[in-house]
Amino acid sequence: MYPDCLPLDDTILLLAFDDFDPARLRVGTSNGTIATGNLAPSADESAYFPNDEERWRTGWFLPNKITSLKSSGKWMVATCLGPPAQAVIATTQDSISLASVTLSPRKTSLWTSAISSDLVALGGDRSVLLTPLSALHSSSSTRPSSPIDTYTTGGRGGGGTVFSLDVPDQGGGMVWAGVRRGECIGFDWRSARGGGGIEARTREQTTIRIASPVTHVKVVREQPNQLLVAGMDGFLALYDLRFTRPPTLARDRRSTAPMLHMKGHVNTFSTQLGLDTWKDEVVAIAGQDSRIRLFSLRTGLALSPPPPPPPPPSSSSSRFVTSSSTSLAPSSDSPLLKPFSSPPTSLAFSTLDPFRLRDEGYIEALRAGDGGEKGGRGGRWGVPSLWVADGAGVECFAVP
Repeated sequence: MYPDCLPLDDTILLLAFDDFDPARLRVGTSNGTIATGNLAPSADESAYFPNDEERWRTGWFLPNKITSLKSSGKWMVATCLGPPAQAVIATTQDSISLASVTLSPRKTSLWTSAISSDLVALGGDRSVLLTPLSALHSSSSTRPSSPIDTYTTGGRGGGGTVFSLDVPDQGGGMVWAGVRRGECIGFDWRSARGGGGIEARTREQTTIRIASPVTHVKVVREQPNQLLVAGMDGFLALYDLRFTRPPTLARDRRSTAPMLHMKGHVNTFSTQLGLDTWKDEVVAIAGQDSRIRLFSLRTGLALSPPPPPPPPPSSSSSRFVTSSSTSLAPSSDSPLLKPFSSPPTSLAFSTLDPFRLRDEGYIEALRAGDGGEKGGRGGRWGVPSLWVADGAGVECFAVP
């Protein structure tokens, strides 16, 4: 699939599915563009055939490449590296920006972000910037004059650069930051709020140390006591947060032992490799060798490559493919077997069944949240598909 609103010399770096409409996909690009696409046709789309450019629209233009694109409920946040480093916080349904943050001095960078139902966090060179969403969409009479709080992660040496953030809704106010010096730092953003951009006071924190820079931290939503951590030396492990060791003594450099090690991830220097989890079952991660690997979050074992899915019936295929530039038909190869042209920078699991996106009954059930497993969003009976940013396009794979 190649979004029609983007030039072919642009590169899609990030993917994010909408929480309210599972058929809505946002992409962030190397040129600083954020675009939104509707993967499911509207009832009157046939009137525009074959001109379906309206399915993709550009929403925001930032001054440099997009480094993060996250959504939670009706909110989204995106950052660009800089200069100047900039972040946009907006609503997902109306594409209305609540705030735009530009950092100074110009040499400052924004590497990542995270968003929950009540908090936005931005990862910079030496700190995490925090602001409650309530401070952004409140009225001007009640809005604080300086809603930005700062949590310092390091000094001028670069060891505190924040490459990854996660703010789980079930975390009770916890923020997790993965930094260059090989630490996963967890802290409660509600305690000792500084505000006004002033560096926050020392707060109680939890630290997990690994032997290389941390590239990913992700709390498993179905198991909020589990933290997935990836590092530059191919490190990939799952930690039980109930057994973390607080740094009570400065000389205590021992680190918490992981509950599961996943061996086989390939990375030596990249900070931008795609990773996503499917419930508390599977993690998909891209390697520096341009391949995607799946691991079980329950056993830590690499999953065997699944067989290629059977081709769809010719009638469904003809309804599904509208043109060569907008085809969403999944590849016949397993994502575990297919090397990409470059290391994928973003992966996203979804319950969408790409073969049925031209089925009006399926679309109605999809948007009504009926048609998948209980509590699902109208997917392939609980079986995920994996969407991969690949150059100027997005590929989709069935994951049996």
